[in-house]
Amino acid sequence: MQYQESHNIELKKVINDSLEKEIVSFLNSFDGTIYIGIEDNGKVYGVKDVDTYLKQISDTISQKILPSATTFVSPEKIIVDGLDVIEIKVRKGIKHLYYIKKHGHSPVGCFIRVGSTCRSLTEEEINKRYHLDLNHTPIPMTEIKSRNQDLTFKDLEFLYHQKGKDIVDEQSFFKNKNFLTEDGKFNKLAELFADENHISLLFCKFNGTTKEPDALRIEYGRQCLIIGSNKVKDYAKDIINTTQIKVTDNLQREELRLFDDRSFREAWVNCIQYTDWLSGSYPRVFAYSDRIEIESFGGLPKNLPLEEFFKGVHKPISPDLTTILTELDHIEHMGFGVPYIVSKYGRETFRFSENTVTVVIPFKFLENSAAINDTTHETTQKTTQKTTQKTTQEMIIELIGEHQSYSMLEIANALTLTRDGVKYHITKLKKEGRIKRDGSDKKGTWIIIK
Repeated sequence: MQYQESHNIELKKVINDSLEKEIVSFLNSFDGTIYIGIEDNGKVYGVKDVDTYLKQISDTISQKILPSATTFVSPEKIIVDGLDVIEIKVRKGIKHLYYIKKHGHSPVGCFIRVGSTCRSLTEEEINKRYHLDLNHTPIPMTEIKSRNQDLTFKDLEFLYHQKGKDIVDEQSFFKNKNFLTEDGKFNKLAELFADENHISLLFCKFNGTTKEPDALRIEYGRQCLIIGSNKVKDYAKDIINTTQIKVTDNLQREELRLFDDRSFREAWVNCIQYTDWLSGSYPRVFAYSDRIEIESFGGLPKNLPLEEFFKGVHKPISPDLTTILTELDHIEHMGFGVPYIVSKYGRETFRFSENTVTVVIPFKFLENSAAINDTTHETTQKTTQKTTQKTTQEMIIELIGEHQSYSMLEIANALTLTRDGVKYHITKLKKEGRIKRDGSDKKGTWIIIK
C-alpha cells in the first residue's frame, strides 16, 4: 500500500507536539487516520519502542484533550513492510468543539482539518461551536458504532438463560435490544454488555480518609456490565462492609455493619444508569476508613429539577440500558432508590457538580467495641477462611457432579459467587487432585477424581 497525506490521512515519522493538534482537528472535522512511523513522502521508517509510544498516545488522548475523546480515538500497532507502525483512527466527535486542554477555547487550542493541514479556529468560530454544544441534544449511544465489531455475548446470554429467557435468534435479539446501528453495526450499548470491552469499573480502597498513591485498585470492568457491576456490589458487601461486635456490661452482644447495604446497591445502580458512557469517564467507587463514595460522570439528566430527583423521578440517560438492567433484575426498586438513600442518610449524602454526581455514605462505628488482638484475629480469620473454603468447595463438587459441562461462569452464577472466587476454589481443588477439566472452559466437562 502506498501512503500519501490527504484530507483524512496524516503521516508522521515520529511523535511530536503537533499530535494533539492533529487529533483535535479530526475530532472537529471528520473521520481520519494518523500513522506514526511513516514520513510525509510515504517512506516507512517504523517505530522501535511501540509500547512506549502507545502509552504516550493514550495519555495524550485521556489527559490533554477536552471534552473526553477516548471513545473516538483508537491507537493500535500494525505491520507495514515488515516494520511496526502505529495507526491512530480518529472518528468525528459528537461535540462541536474539541480543544487542547492547556490552551482552552483559544485559536492555539482549537483546530479543524483543511485539506492535508490543520487550521486554527477563529474566536468567532470557537464561540459559535461552544454555544452549539450548550444547546446540543446528546446523540444516544445506540447511534454510535462500537470500535470493536467482533463482540460476543456469552455472559449476557447465560444471564438471560437464568431468567428463563433463552436467546434463540441472536440477530433478532440484537435488534430488539437496540444493539445495532441503522447500518447493522454493533453500537456502544452493545459494547457495554459484551464479554470483553474497554469499559472501566474501578474500585479503590484507601487506608485513611484521603486519597493516597498506594491504594488498592481493583478493576471490575472490561467485561459484561452486569457481571462487573455485581462484582463491585459483592466486594462492597463482603469485604468493605464489615461487622463490628460489642459485648455490653451485662454480656449482651451488639452487632453493627459499617453502612446500609441496600443504600450502597441503590446508589451504585443509579450510578450505572446516570453515567454518560460516551464521555470516556466511567463509574468509580472509593472506600476510605470513614466512608464510601460512589461517583458517576455526566451530572443530572437535562431538565430534571433537583426536587424531582430527590422524589425518585426516573430519567435514565439510556432507556434501553435501563430495560436490560430491569429484565435481569439488576434494578431492585425502580424510582425508590434515591428516596430510600435519603431516608437513611439525608439529602446531604448527594453531592453535585457540573459533570458528576457523588453519593457519600458515612460509616457508623460502635463506641467501645470489643478489641480483638492480632493473634485472636489471625486465628479466627484462618479458621473462618478454612471453613468457608471447605463449604464452598463441597458445593462446587456437588454442582459439577450434576452438571459436568458447566463453565466457571455458570458455576459462579449458580452458587451466587464471583467468577474470581470460583476460579480460586477450582484451582485449589485441582491442586489437591480432587477434580480435573477435560477440554476447554466453554466446551469441556468436569471429572470428579475423589
